[in-house]
Amino acid sequence: QEHMLLSVIYSGGTDEFAWVIPVETRPKVKVEKGAPFTELRRLTEIQLMAPVAEAAAPGAGAPKNRGVEVLERREEGPYDLALLSAKSSGGLYEWLKENGFQVSQNAKAHLNYYLDRNYVFVAARIRNGAQGNAQIAQKLRQGTIAPMHLTFKAKQLSYPLKVTAANPGPSEMEVYVAGSVDRYR
Repeated sequence: QEHMLLSVIYSGGTDEFAWVIPVETRPKVKVEKGAPFTELRRLTEIQLMAPVAEAAAPGAGAPKNRGVEVLERREEGPYDLALLSAKSSGGLYEWLKENGFQVSQNAKAHLNYYLDRNYVFVAARIRNGAQGNAQIAQKLRQGTIAPMHLTFKAKQLSYPLKVTAANPGPSEMEVYVAGSVDRYR
């Protein structure tokens, strides 16, 4: 079982922010309190550059299925969360766009890798009631926004980096791995 704790630094507007995280199996998603990576970052003295996101206009009209199954949809903490299963990257991309999840069109090709492996997707964005909130925007810029904790069954330890390649600017990551040494050989 893999536990993935994710946090982000983002310098754009809260209405432009979205995450799409592919995982091997349907995860349990929990929004945690605090900013654990801020302390880890301080202790390991790593400095990050904030990524820049591409802005896109949300889709109009009622969302269509497009071969996307919504496994779960809820708001928790500052996030609007959707757990999704999809048959095509085009359908997934269109669903995300029509539902206000700002994702670069370049992501479609990278999503195919995970679709071919039957991954489940966790889509997150700042919920409507929190968009434009100065405190949430500041936490997003500083990397102190509430982290997401994903728990799912995995064949091996992995972090889904391919979707990140669609970002319009450079991305930097910090990856901390904790567990039995024998498990990660």
